[in-house]
Amino acid sequence: MLILEKLNEQILEELQHLNTNLHTLIEGRPPIFSAEQFSSTKPYIIDYKERKHVYIWLPSSALALSFEDYGSGTVQAQVWTNLGLPEGIRVFATAQTSGTTPLYVKCTDEVIA
Repeated sequence: MLILEKLNEQILEELQHLNTNLHTLIEGRPPIFSAEQFSSTKPYIIDYKERKHVYIWLPSSALALSFEDYGSGTVQAQVWTNLGLPEGIRVFATAQTSGTTPLYVKCTDEVIA
């Protein structure tokens, strides 16, 4: 009888583990949000935080950004923009020469259209 109870306990643990994994596959992991400050001399360093995508949101106005080893471009404000660059790349706000400017970051498994 004791052997059956232990076996039942192990089966229940494995079923709970399977349920958790299935939930993660179907629902995805929760996104991770952060607020960063960056400038022409203080970069934001891309960190996926173990998620599939990194999106940025510029709250006030479009900014010219420099992506280390990848060039530069203007990123629109008030829209989530998928960076799609390798982790560790430094991002600079090239025109932000005095002080810093805010940048909101969303690390997520979902695709934002």
